[in-house]
This record gives sequence, structure tokens and C-alpha cells, in this order.
Amino acid sequence: MTVAAPPATAHAGALHATFSTREDGATILGALHTRAPLRLAPARTREDGGLDVCITECSPGQLPGDAYDLAWNLAAGARVRVGSQAALRVHGGGGDAGPSRVVQRATVEQGALLEVLPEPVVLHAGADWRSATSVDLHGDAAVVFAEVGTAGRVAHGERFAFARWEARLDVRIDGQLVAASAQRLEPGATLDLLDAPGWLGGATHWASLHVVCARLDTDPAEALRSELDALVLARPDVDGCADLAPRAGVVVVARAQTAWALTTCMRALADAARPHLVR
Repeated sequence: MTVAAPPATAHAGALHATFSTREDGATILGALHTRAPLRLAPARTREDGGLDVCITECSPGQLPGDAYDLAWNLAAGARVRVGSQAALRVHGGGGDAGPSRVVQRATVEQGALLEVLPEPVVLHAGADWRSATSVDLHGDAAVVFAEVGTAGRVAHGERFAFARWEARLDVRIDGQLVAASAQRLEPGATLDLLDAPGWLGGATHWASLHVVCARLDTDPAEALRSELDALVLARPDVDGCADLAPRAGVVVVARAQTAWALTTCMRALADAARPHLVR
């Protein structure tokens, strides 16, 4: 997966991290490469030996033409949870600068678990934002990947004034594609979807969560789907459901009127999924 070189005035941020394990099984950060405006805050070791890391930005967000390149490499047995310090604000009005982009890729070795649970993407008026994520799992490695989008600065009356939102995800197990998602929302061309019961239904925030692992064959996947579906249905501030992926996974889609409702829901779902994915 490649991204065209951004204009000279744009930010070409990068964050590449490699994780390994100590003899006691605890996960450690082995190597790190960053390029402004992206940084990685000091990592925190959890009680279970896993590592929590947080992406930070020394910028007001993504401007037109900005391209961020993220890479996560987990050695066998590593457990990493990736979050972000704040919402990613995507600005519009770029003229010929082109869209703002985020390209993310991950390699997760045998027995490792990667959880990506960032804060929402806030799409300002005129914003054109496109993301592409590729995950390569090996053996019984697992990934939990969440993404939350917003209609704009809703508290300021800005709703669906952005130009385009596009999110793509591919997950492979031992080289075979097992999960793929491609979503696009262009308010100017798809206004009917904003109120359609089957899509946003009048909501201003949306989210998706993918849980993929080779150990989730038919019966375990159904047990996890049922558990996650019950958690979503129990929340009065979230409308959504869980479904089985074509193979080795579960997918949750949800919508709400606030970012808080969806981010807390996604984290609760990830916590519930974790025992199904690690030994």
C-alpha cells in the first residue's frame, strides 16, 4: 500500500513501533521511529504484562494534503493497546492540496494481540479524509480495531459539512484475506443516507469494531458475537449490533449522538473480547 508524496507544505508524519517480550512475558517497546507532528507518549505496562501506548500530535490536526504513516510490529506473544491523546481534527479548505490521509499497517506474530482504540475523527467543514489500514496476522494472533467518526463540530452547529470520509480495512491471516471493509460517506452526494434507518438514521456519530483471530472458529465466534451484541443492546445511548465476519471474527457497527457514547462502548467491547483472544 503506497501513498503519493504530499505537497512540500504538508505534514508527512510517521510513527513506526516494534514490540517484543521479556523473559517474564511482559511486552516492551523495542524500536521506535517518529516524524513530527506524530509522537508516542511514554508507554504504560498493565498488570497483565501488556503495554498501553498513546499517539500524540504537536499540531492542531490534519490539514489538506497531510499524510500520516503508522506501523505496528508485534513479536510473538506481545500484547499492545494503541490509543490517542485526543480526537484527530481534520481541517478543510485545501484547494489543490488534496485529501488528508492516514495509512496504517500492522504485523502481528503468533500469539500476539494488537488493539487499536483511538479517539474519534472530527471532520471539519470541507474536510476530505481517507484512511487505509492493513493488518497481517500470523498463526493465532489477534487484532481488535475500532474507528469512530463524527459529523463535525456538532456542538457548534456544524453537521455533515465535510466533503468526504473514507475508511478501508484489510485483515489477513497467514496471507489469506479474511476481513475487508470499505466505507465512504460524501454528504453532498448521499444526503439520503444521513436519515436512512439502515445507515445513520439521524445520528451524528458512527463507529465500527473488528475482532479477528484464527481461534475464532464458528462456535467461539458466535459466543463472542452474542456477548458483544448484548453489550451494545444494553446501552440506551448507542444503536448498533454485532455480526459474524465471513471468517474468524466478529464485526460491530454502531451509531450515537455523542462521541463519548461510542468511544466508551468500543472500549467496553474490546475488554469483553480480550479473554476470547488470549491464552
